[in-house]
Amino acid sequence: MYSSTNKNMVKIMIKRKLHGQSGMSLLEVLVAMVLLAIGLLGLAPMFVNSIKGNVNARDNSVAAGLASEKIEQYEHMNPLPALPFYSEETGLGGGIYTRRTAIIDHATDSLIPVGGCRIDVTIAWTDDQQINRSSRLSTLFVQP
Repeated sequence: MYSSTNKNMVKIMIKRKLHGQSGMSLLEVLVAMVLLAIGLLGLAPMFVNSIKGNVNARDNSVAAGLASEKIEQYEHMNPLPALPFYSEETGLGGGIYTRRTAIIDHATDSLIPVGGCRIDVTIAWTDDQQINRSSRLSTLFVQP
């Protein structure tokens, strides 16, 4: 298959590769690993902020759902309770949310058209960093 000249050339090439400086030394590998570690440590705060943002988004989504649920309940209620109407519910959504509902009409607020009412739902909670948060949803509603 191989001639003796080819075999000799292969041996010479192998010897040159073994004695040459190709490849990486242990020091070069360690430096590369340190640089990689420093780069990855720079990304760590991004992951923490991402998790905090996801928790805030979840809390806001739950609050919006609780507010929408209450507004839809009153929109489908016939007749509405005596106006003005105020209520407060605690311990919702796993126990951390408080829902305050106010239904007012033209007699309470002259900006509301006669025959209509405004439903205001405020959801309040304390997040995992002990910061008080709230979300409010309002709608105008024409009484049937």
